[in-house]
Amino acid sequence: RREMPSLNVDIRDFTTWAQRLHALLSGISSLSAKHQKLVAELAFLRLSSALAERVQLIAAKLVAGAQYLDGTPCKRLAVARSSQHARTLMRTLARRRPLRFLHWSNAKMILQSVEHTIDPSDPLCAVVRAYGTDLEDIRCIRNHIAHANSRTRAHYKAIVSRFYGAYVPTVTPGTLLLSPRWNPQLILHYLSAAQLLIRDLVRI
Repeated sequence: RREMPSLNVDIRDFTTWAQRLHALLSGISSLSAKHQKLVAELAFLRLSSALAERVQLIAAKLVAGAQYLDGTPCKRLAVARSSQHARTLMRTLARRRPLRFLHWSNAKMILQSVEHTIDPSDPLCAVVRAYGTDLEDIRCIRNHIAHANSRTRAHYKAIVSRFYGAYVPTVTPGTLLLSPRWNPQLILHYLSAAQLLIRDLVRI
């Protein structure tokens, strides 16, 4: 008999990882402002990738038979033999053309990835929609840190304008993330939001 996958490891590992990142960020005040911003941007890149990876792992486990940690069963539209099989089903099931890649960095992409394997009324979909703004912010800030081109700048400008009331050209991602204008700093806000998202996804 196949052992059902568990989401316990996902909340445990992500919480431990997030606490380590928080400790790292708490210790950068002795660095120069330039290097603080550099560390913040590198940490944010890692946050974005770690969050997307963990959402993908949770979704795949649910399709492969995992239950939410409060005992709620996932409303699956298909049941996979394993997490790897779940990812294959997500790419191919009921699709005219198989998806080359599954994307997990914002609400729209996550919902598209699971649309034929997890029912839209399932808690996972509701949680993803509830965190839509934070997920989109994380994606856009991450993309501008990583690529800094005209396309990423357009999305990043919108975020800066939302927080500052207008676009301020001197506000780099590092400046935005560490600005004392907000308490907590935005990098800590997004780290906290990521932790809460994962907690809500596994229904602890």
